[in-house]
Amino acid sequence: MGTRRRSTGSGTQQDPEGRTQRVEVFRFDTREMTDPLRDAVVGAGWTWRGVLFKL
Repeated sequence: MGTRRRSTGSGTQQDPEGRTQRVEVFRFDTREMTDPLRDAVVGAGWTWRGVLFKL
């Protein structure tokens, strides 16, 4: 269900004209968002049902 990793970084790449550009990459761990939300929902007495969306 989604990506489970988190990383940040930067690097460089060249554009079509050959100029160097700085590029940043961001990823995150979905559990960092899901776990606290699920805990709050269940703690309030509701039911958590995970849903998987396919695009």
